[in-house]
Amino acid sequence: MTAAGRVLVGKVELARPRGLERFGRAVSESERRAVLDAARQDGRREGLEQAAAEIEEQRRRVAETLGILDRIAAELDAAREAAAEVAGDAVLELAFELAETVVGRHVELVACPGADTLRRALAAVAPGARVTARLATADLEALRADRLPEDLDLVDLVADPSLARGDCVVDCGPSVIDARLAPALERVRRALREAR
Repeated sequence: MTAAGRVLVGKVELARPRGLERFGRAVSESERRAVLDAARQDGRREGLEQAAAEIEEQRRRVAETLGILDRIAAELDAAREAAAEVAGDAVLELAFELAETVVGRHVELVACPGADTLRRALAAVAPGARVTARLATADLEALRADRLPEDLDLVDLVADPSLARGDCVVDCGPSVIDARLAPALERVRRALREAR
């Protein structure tokens, strides 16, 4: 039996004593039936009204609970997005620190890191063009001590104390090929941040 049905039965039971009081004064069977029917209808109506009020209260509570859950879900989404943004930034920074460490370690271990950078920079130069390549002083000394490769006939090598080991800048007419390591890493970092 449903809650509304139990309420209806209870109301009918409460209405019986009132109906029985009327029975005592009733003179005919039809009046007794009319009184009993009226009591049943009163009990039914009161039970339905109470059930409707309880249902409406439950609807209100459910709507209030759903509103609270919606607010909590929105707050969790915002917190998740903020955490993901912070985590993404932290991962990006750690990746760059690792890349800088790896590049720095390579520069330390290679006899002439400027030679590798020079080769990469010269790959962007038109064949047969005369260029000036600036290298860190230590890299230029190591390159000369290691015997210059033959393919550097059209390259004027210049020591540049402002450059770090592994850096190279090639001047070819109005164009400049910047093959410095730190700015290259920073360009990659900036591009990835902008892509996020």
